[in-house]
Amino acid sequence: MSAAPAPQTPGTPGSFHEPRHIPQRELRNDSSRILREVEEGAEFIITNRGRPVARLTGLVDVHHSGLTFTPASRPPEFNVEDLADLDISTKELLADLRDERI
Repeated sequence: MSAAPAPQTPGTPGSFHEPRHIPQRELRNDSSRILREVEEGAEFIITNRGRPVARLTGLVDVHHSGLTFTPASRPPEFNVEDLADLDISTKELLADLRDERI
């Protein structure tokens, strides 16, 4: 008979875990500890009188994920209704909106 697998610790990279249910009172009383656990990858379901009301999970850090966001330099200059009747590709449309040449 083989040994039971070790429980996975919330926050361990690559580990799969179900969100832990905690009452709102625990969140209020232990918010610092709970936020540290969230930073380590834990997820919580917050309950009120035993009823789930919210999920507490960490944010994706876009600075470390390789994702970048560049806001538009100007507002779009087109009518959304006209998009259905376009005879150009999406690639050409985006290039035009960005003032790029293909």
